[in-house]
Amino acid sequence: LGLMPSLDQISALALGSVVLPSEQYPIAGRCESLASEAVAFIKANLFDEQSGKLTRSWREGKGPIGQADDYAFLIKGLLDLYEVTGREQHLLFAVRLQATLDADFYDKEQGGYYASAPDPHILIRIRDNQDGAEPAASSVTLHNLQRLAAYASVKSERYTEYAISTYRSNADMLKRAPYAFATTVAALMDDSQGYREVRSLTLKYSFQANPKALPPLVY
Repeated sequence: LGLMPSLDQISALALGSVVLPSEQYPIAGRCESLASEAVAFIKANLFDEQSGKLTRSWREGKGPIGQADDYAFLIKGLLDLYEVTGREQHLLFAVRLQATLDADFYDKEQGGYYASAPDPHILIRIRDNQDGAEPAASSVTLHNLQRLAAYASVKSERYTEYAISTYRSNADMLKRAPYAFATTVAALMDDSQGYREVRSLTLKYSFQANPKALPPLVY
């Protein structure tokens, strides 16, 4: 199992569980459980609970260490799944992974995130910030930091600080070639417009049988 394709699928399945009409797409009813199963597999087989680190593949055992894109896309998938289900365990896992991403990949001198983890075999660590057919890890991380700042208010200042430093580290290139940073620009637009929390009431109880029963809140 390679990690990267699975991470995109977690987000796709989480969103699919909400937007796909079940009458036309029977799999819509399974999307949420499939995304949750993928997360459970990753947590059980590719995540080290003690160190908080990921490995990026699995075949009869763990593969090489995770890189910035593995963390960024998995955190995105967890936040998407949290928004769909309201289950705190997904948010807490995302917070834990972001802590590792910040500790191992954040550039404390210039801001932004390195693409690779510290490794004695890597002579030069680069910061690959331009978006191609696939968004750069730093661009996805910007979205994640802004969402985490809204959800995990205790760490909001740190998330905001790291996001601002990442924007500043790319400021010159953003001015000269914004089209090369499409996902970063999208994160800037999201931040300028702000985030809204939407709550809906899910009626799971019979009010005739129990008039005082209140339906749970789904975020």
